[in-house]
Amino acid sequence: MELEQAKSNLNRTTGDLAAIRASIESLRNDIATEKVLVERSREKVSSDATLVSSLKQELDQTTQKLQTLKDLQRRREDPSDIFFEIKRMTTEIEQLRNAANASKSEAMMLAAEIEQTKATIGTAEVRCLAAKKMEEAARAAEALALAEIKALLCSEASAEGLQGEDGVSLSVEEYSELASMAREADESSRNKIAAAMVHVDEANQSKSESLTRLEEAKMEVEECKKALQEALKRVETANRRKFAVEETLRRCRSETGHKRRSFRGSPKFKTAAHRHRDDSHCMDIIDVSDNSMKPTLSIGQILSMKLMGPDGYDKSVSDDTSTSETSSISLGQILNRRQAILTYSSDTSANNKFSGKRKKFAFTGLSVFLAKQAKSKKKRGSD
Repeated sequence: MELEQAKSNLNRTTGDLAAIRASIESLRNDIATEKVLVERSREKVSSDATLVSSLKQELDQTTQKLQTLKDLQRRREDPSDIFFEIKRMTTEIEQLRNAANASKSEAMMLAAEIEQTKATIGTAEVRCLAAKKMEEAARAAEALALAEIKALLCSEASAEGLQGEDGVSLSVEEYSELASMAREADESSRNKIAAAMVHVDEANQSKSESLTRLEEAKMEVEECKKALQEALKRVETANRRKFAVEETLRRCRSETGHKRRSFRGSPKFKTAAHRHRDDSHCMDIIDVSDNSMKPTLSIGQILSMKLMGPDGYDKSVSDDTSTSETSSISLGQILNRRQAILTYSSDTSANNKFSGKRKKFAFTGLSVFLAKQAKSKKKRGSD
């Protein structure tokens, strides 16, 4: 009976050892899968870090562009809706930057959680090593039990040869010690395996939570990237509108400049006309001075010159000087010339009254003056 009980105990221990080996293999497989998941999570964290760095660079570029736009706004005083839109875009970019910083902090927290899962996996590996050691101890206990059974069988054979009696003589203390050792080894191995499985389950749960958080952070980063792209598009449209407004302002300024130049050109022409009149007056004075250099005149010629003036006397002097050698001027001719001079002086006084209007209308004044000179010359010719 004792041998059968020992054999049943050995069978139990062998079954327990097989179960322990199976649990160890499952733990090894779980550790391998956890390592693979940790590597994947590392790759995801690195990709998220690269995405965050690229987003940071894009944000820096957008801030530089906005700074240039602000400088242009300070240089050009153009109150329009574009600058308000740029301000709104700056606020949106600040919000996106805050979101990117939040996603970065969340990624750091996820990395810390991954480190914690690595630590738990390390503890699970340590426990697996302890379970292996316990398995080795159980094997050693099994070997001891087999050796004791062999010793009991040998002692039984020797007792049968000597005494011829059946049965094995085993003390109660030895049997109780062997049974207690087997039970303790079984219970300790089971407890350790259960604790290791609990830790592995906890590590798996934390790993799944960290993976879900990583996915959420990735989605948030993608949303931030899309929002940044939209903000950049809006900034480009605002820049285009601003350049269009600046071009229209330049065109308006150029048109106003041309109008001012054309407006300023008309008084220049008037001053040129006044200069032409002054030059003609100077030429008349020069002609008078040249006429004064002519030979001596008669009393009738001097009176006619005083009455007619230098303009009306030029042709008469030329005509009279040609005929002064042969004939003299009569009193009737002098009176007729005086009447012509009076009519001419009345015309010139009327013209002087409207000198202000002639300054405004230079061309019309010149035409009227020339027509009156022609009329006066015709009258002189008729006289």
